[in-house]
Amino acid sequence: MAQPPTEFPTGLKRMKGLVAPPTFCPAFALEHSIHRPPRMLRADIELVFRPDLADAYQRESAGAHESQDDWLAERLLAVPTWQPAAQDLSEISFVVNEERRGLLANFHLWVDAVRSKLGDQHWSDASDPLEGTALFGKRTSCIYNELEGLTSLLRYDSVPIGCCGIVLHPEWRRRAYPVTFFTTAPLEAVQAALAAVEAERLASQQPAEAEAEATGLEAAAAQLQLASGEEAATNGGSDGGEAQRCALPRKPNAEAAAEAAAEAAAEAAAEAAAEAEGGEAFELDSSREGLGWLASALPVRTSPAVHFDAANLPLLAPLPRALRSGDSLLYHGCGCGVLGLLALRAGCATVHFADVLPAAVDLAAANARAAGYRQGKHWTAAVEDLRGGGRGGGSDSIAYDVVLCNPPQLAGPPAMAARHADRYAGPDGLDYYRRLAGLAGTLKAGGRVLLMQTSLSSFGAVEQMFDAAGLPPATLASQPRVGSAAAFEALAPGTFAWLLELRASGGADFRLVDAAGAVLPPRPAADAAQGPTAQELDASVHYMQRLLLCGGGGGGGEGMQ
Repeated sequence: MAQPPTEFPTGLKRMKGLVAPPTFCPAFALEHSIHRPPRMLRADIELVFRPDLADAYQRESAGAHESQDDWLAERLLAVPTWQPAAQDLSEISFVVNEERRGLLANFHLWVDAVRSKLGDQHWSDASDPLEGTALFGKRTSCIYNELEGLTSLLRYDSVPIGCCGIVLHPEWRRRAYPVTFFTTAPLEAVQAALAAVEAERLASQQPAEAEAEATGLEAAAAQLQLASGEEAATNGGSDGGEAQRCALPRKPNAEAAAEAAAEAAAEAAAEAAAEAEGGEAFELDSSREGLGWLASALPVRTSPAVHFDAANLPLLAPLPRALRSGDSLLYHGCGCGVLGLLALRAGCATVHFADVLPAAVDLAAANARAAGYRQGKHWTAAVEDLRGGGRGGGSDSIAYDVVLCNPPQLAGPPAMAARHADRYAGPDGLDYYRRLAGLAGTLKAGGRVLLMQTSLSSFGAVEQMFDAAGLPPATLASQPRVGSAAAFEALAPGTFAWLLELRASGGADFRLVDAAGAVLPPRPAADAAQGPTAQELDASVHYMQRLLLCGGGGGGGEGMQ
């Protein structure tokens, strides 16, 4: 089997697991590189695509590997792709959204062609840019973090945008659209497929001009395909692995994209005036999630600047039963506003959208307007902080029937407060729940609090808070979630160790599961304080997430069923 090149130019040596350098493909106006993911990123990828990878392991390994992890370490390839854009994709506008849609459509053309070349004998998939789940295969509750993946593999810089972030391409900066493709096909087969797809597209676009270039690419593809069946090792090319970028001028591509976007914007000016002024369109696959009732509140617009976790949606099936016709609802941490729109559909009279992020309040308001609800009659919106000192709406002084919130709930060291204030909930992860329980006195008679919580903080402590506030809690729904030590540690140094100590003291309830499926028991608090072991750092973090109704005797009534 051919071996990857072992030496790359200095500028590429920082990249992790690089086996084929960044190459620009003019036929698709797309750049790609090929990597073997490092161990911790590989574990995250395995969680996102677990069902299909387990099937592929049984099918492709044929007993040649001791474990699935050994097989993935040898076979899994990550192919980050980038497309240059005419617009700054960190911005929120109709023109930006239209360009994003076009870039995603172009990626589909490329990836469909590559997967067709690879065939069914090898697993392949990609991360969905809108949801972070599998784009083609079975979806799990785990989300692929594109930002963490790209920075881990490519070592490119990133900048925070709201509660999220954006990776900066070294040449195109924020005018770049990334999506990552994954496969277990042999490296030579992948390279052959990439070369053949590019050659065929060039030939179809410019038959006369591209004939010579396409012939050369097809010959290279044939050689790579032949090499994939041979045992003789190669060095990946006569250049010893030097990065070969096509010398294609980028400006004409950008100009063409800008002209196309301008035409689309002009044709859809009337629609743009009525649409939410931001983000990607999110449409739930209700048949997959079993959430057909939620379709009445969708589609909504989402935005990179506003956190949106589609993995929360399966919890929401009982939500309409907890709402009553005529309810007034305070929606703290509203994000894009989708749950507030659902509440209005379910019969709530009014919804107040509140969030600490101005971008979230603006986006929720735009979605409410686009759905046909009137500001002042059906909804209001203001920038407010649940922890106190709210600005703009003064919702603390108004009595509501229902308070709805999926609050920040991560415990961690003080460094997390500075780096991720939107997700940090104090040393024990309970700061926001204390504030929510404190709102009991501002509710109307029979008022309820609906909230989400994970077992990364104490279920028992939250139940005691609301019991003491006269709002007895009941779990309406729950689901398992899975994360990794790397994902928690990426939030702030020491976060994973902090969670282990919290678990050891009884302040959290989650399981660590190693690659073989064995559960690692909690260590004594004194031992946990010494920091995580190598075995714990490699383990996946299994925890529960629940939807909790506090007070009101379970709700019900005339809401949407």
